[in-house]
Amino acid sequence: MNTKEEVLSALETNDKSGIIPAINEIFRKNVAMVDKHYETKSYQIEGEDTIVYRIKRDETDGVPYTVLEVASPINSNNGYSSNDTEATLTLMREIDGDSGGAEFVDFFNNGYEDSRKMGVRIQSRGAGALRDFVFEFNDGNFIKEVFKIATNYVELQNDLKIKKDGRKIINFLDGNGALEYQVGKVSDRFMVSNANNDASIEIFDNGYIKVYTPTSVGLYTDDMVYINDLPISTINSGSIRPANPIIGQQFFDTTISKTISWNGSTWLDNSEVVEPWKEASLAEGVTGSLKYRKVGGHRVDMCFEKYTMTHDMGDDALPLLPEEYRPGYTVYIWGDKNSDISVLAKLSADGRVVMANGPFSYTGIVTFALK
Repeated sequence: MNTKEEVLSALETNDKSGIIPAINEIFRKNVAMVDKHYETKSYQIEGEDTIVYRIKRDETDGVPYTVLEVASPINSNNGYSSNDTEATLTLMREIDGDSGGAEFVDFFNNGYEDSRKMGVRIQSRGAGALRDFVFEFNDGNFIKEVFKIATNYVELQNDLKIKKDGRKIINFLDGNGALEYQVGKVSDRFMVSNANNDASIEIFDNGYIKVYTPTSVGLYTDDMVYINDLPISTINSGSIRPANPIIGQQFFDTTISKTISWNGSTWLDNSEVVEPWKEASLAEGVTGSLKYRKVGGHRVDMCFEKYTMTHDMGDDALPLLPEEYRPGYTVYIWGDKNSDISVLAKLSADGRVVMANGPFSYTGIVTFALK
């Protein structure tokens, strides 16, 4: 028979040798409560509906892993249906015990009749407040928040980098998985594009901006502006001109106080050359006068004088402008004769003026960039 002192000494020193079998069994059960190699068991917390499972390390098939399970209660009380259950891992900080104030962050998985979801939930009670949910890094010297979800916004501290096929781009898909929009860096530009109609906004590395809306969209109203492959003017000095310019790109030169444009080999002063007006040939059935001229070597003015078309000439219309005066895109001509439709005719890339929205009669000047 072991003495009381021997038993106590054995329990304190983890020395089980010489202890009676009954004491050995008590000691084994106590060790099993904390030994990670023992079989997983569950323990009911008195007065609560939460079942806490022991953390277990399993080396089955040579792959070790650690699992912590929080199971939902089998039966629910407090007026809920027997099918309403939730497993929740909660970190709670008491703010004011007297007022019941507390702040919670929950990792939850529920199965209510009207809601079946899992996620992260921020809660507060009483004097507690809804706090920001953040992802942060801490190297022992400083804390850096890299992602924050506040009550009314989401903030990302670092660059968002999503790569696909070597490109940093984000794809937005519809409900069936078809591509709808793309946003991101492609080749030498940043692009926002609509895959449904090829419309895009592109910002090139050299500062050139292109806004493209295909003519197939077919939406033309008074408050809309359509730009097809037109360079956007910028302001710069003569000593600092855009690098790697695109043909047709223009900017206001603050040194000479003039707008200049790039023709592919040199910068042209837009005011250098203004051609005299030339008379365009008209298709059969078209009346009035149409004149045109180049301005600065990159721009064309078209002057309509009582120019009238009563029916669509279609492909039978003769080309009106020589090739060196034609645009590289469709130019819409604005006018009004018998209706409130604003766009009545269009100048195509082959130099023809054809009807767009009905009978056309116009007097005025239309300006466009050369292709």
